[in-house]
Amino acid sequence: MVLADAGDIDAAYTEATWLGRSRVDIVMVSLPGLTESARAEAALRVRRHLNDCGCLWGEIAILIGIATIWLTPVALTVPTVLVVGLAGVAGKLFGLAWSRRRLRLELRRLSADARSACNEKGGGRHGRNRLP
Repeated sequence: MVLADAGDIDAAYTEATWLGRSRVDIVMVSLPGLTESARAEAALRVRRHLNDCGCLWGEIAILIGIATIWLTPVALTVPTVLVVGLAGVAGKLFGLAWSRRRLRLELRRLSADARSACNEKGGGRHGRNRLP
């Protein structure tokens, strides 16, 4: 994935869905007005949020459910096991929503940086023009 202008960022923003995100191995940010280190850091954050599957949050929710059952005097029945499974699913969905939110925030930040760099170079009034 290459983020070279506001159009690329808008396309990535549109594709940032809860489910069905494809794995991305390489993200290149080549927006004007950013230093090399800022580009590398932004690329790392975008790649991390794009590839986040929510499994960590699901695992945490399952562990909390198991710990709750283990520490409270509840019989290990089908409903309690089902609750732990549902907690895992809810945790995974929360993780997906969280990573989508973080990805979109990062893309908005990059878009604002790109638009301000375009305006500093005389790219248009009020940030309306896209980067070349």
